[in-house]
Amino acid sequence: MNTFFIAVQIFYLLLALILIIYLLNTVLSFRKLVPYVPTPYKIIKKMIRLADIKPADKIIDLGSGSGRIILEIAKKFPNQITGIDNSPILIFITRWRFWLHKIFGRLKTKNYQIIKTDFLNYDLSQETLIFCFLTNQAMEKLAANFEKLPGGAKIISYHFHFNSDEFQQQRIDIKGRAKIYIYVKLAS
Repeated sequence: MNTFFIAVQIFYLLLALILIIYLLNTVLSFRKLVPYVPTPYKIIKKMIRLADIKPADKIIDLGSGSGRIILEIAKKFPNQITGIDNSPILIFITRWRFWLHKIFGRLKTKNYQIIKTDFLNYDLSQETLIFCFLTNQAMEKLAANFEKLPGGAKIISYHFHFNSDEFQQQRIDIKGRAKIYIYVKLAS
């Protein structure tokens, strides 16, 4: 009986440690170009609906965080999906969440990858559908990389925008101050 209580205490200590690391990572992320702020599930569902995902779309989430967007897509679509983030903690959480969903057979795709890298330097030229919840500054830094996308490629951005003559832009206002920007790359 005593061993059981010790095991329970160790379990709770591990959970507390994981929570502290997660919260510390979140707080420290506000020093970076793009802080970690999870996209609300209601917004994710709207973004996915607005994206009008096609079977041939190569999907990427820039700054994928804990994998909320790509996991929702992976549960509904068999597309190639990539998540990009620079935080080892968030990459671990995303991989763990994908592993759990894979074990329980909840994924429609087997073609996914979670990559730890700086999304500013990632080659987007082959991607056709990009999801992001970044900052205006990050979006502007990515503008040149976005312009390398193939004609017809889409960017679905929650709350933040960028300026480019190479994209058709649509802004969708949501209750409150929230907005989703849809960019479609014009044919060259």
